[in-house]
Amino acid sequence: MILRYNKFKALKQKFENIPGYPNGDFVKVPAGWLIEQAGWKGKQIGNVASHQLQALVIINATGS
Repeated sequence: MILRYNKFKALKQKFENIPGYPNGDFVKVPAGWLIEQAGWKGKQIGNVASHQLQALVIINATGS
């Protein structure tokens, strides 16, 4: 996610450990961190799951 610096600064007050990578007037926030904060890392719905060790990896949980 790409945020304006002022929005990132506001989030930083609420989430002290939020990672961010400055890029001009913007800050990039890693999608994996956002997925983890939303509680979706390792979560499964039906046969689709987010990997328990890497939130950005989507897996087929049928075992096939």
